[in-house]
Amino acid sequence: MKHKKTAIIISVCLFVAIAFSSVYMICTVKKVTLNYACSTERTVAEAEEQKKMLDGYIGKSIFSVRTDRIYSSISSNPYLKVVSVDLKYPSELSVTVEERTESFCIEYDGKYYFVSDDLFVLAVKEGNNARADGLPLVCIGGDTVLPVVNGKLSFNGDVVAEELFLTAKGMMSAFSDHRNEIEGIVIDRYNEESAASHNEWQRIYVYTSEGASFTVTEATDKPAEKIKLLHDVYSSLSGEDRVARSVVIYSMNDDVAYE
Repeated sequence: MKHKKTAIIISVCLFVAIAFSSVYMICTVKKVTLNYACSTERTVAEAEEQKKMLDGYIGKSIFSVRTDRIYSSISSNPYLKVVSVDLKYPSELSVTVEERTESFCIEYDGKYYFVSDDLFVLAVKEGNNARADGLPLVCIGGDTVLPVVNGKLSFNGDVVAEELFLTAKGMMSAFSDHRNEIEGIVIDRYNEESAASHNEWQRIYVYTSEGASFTVTEATDKPAEKIKLLHDVYSSLSGEDRVARSVVIYSMNDDVAYE
């Protein structure tokens, strides 16, 4: 009887060991896929480096794969946005990323911060040279907030600063080919010549590549209307006006006007 119990225990242990070993073998990562859509050569190379990192999981138990660590590791590169990290049981790891592309830059304290269209800060550089081709992007300067790389642009609760910046960005977007049509945009929140401390006049200056310039006063008042008027006036300029005209856009009663 004693030998029978021993045999049963040994049989059960063997069964458990074989079952565990089989599960381990079946649930071992055998395939790693990195799906990415990147157009910038440097970002493509960085995505391929991430693929090499992910290949290190091949041969490991799928139960040991920490998706949060993968997300964190890839997200340390601001140009790579992690869309998903999926464990496809029993043996596949699939990761999908997208490229964040530079849309414009912010000049702050003599440095250039490169920002995506959804206001994610990608990099800081000494000069205005785009990652994709090395050429300048439209630069927003003046009274802006300090950008922090690898995070969304934060205005720290300053509603006026946010409204001014989004209005400036909207003015940039009003130009269909803003990279070639705009020389720069400057936010001028305070009238330093005023006797009153921190007297806000909330002006935005838009300088076009051809030479015409725009001064938008009280930019947070009726911003959508002023952006549209900026676009319409710019589109109507021709000849000498295109290179030398200085236009002022302002609020007038319940409407907007220019001179």
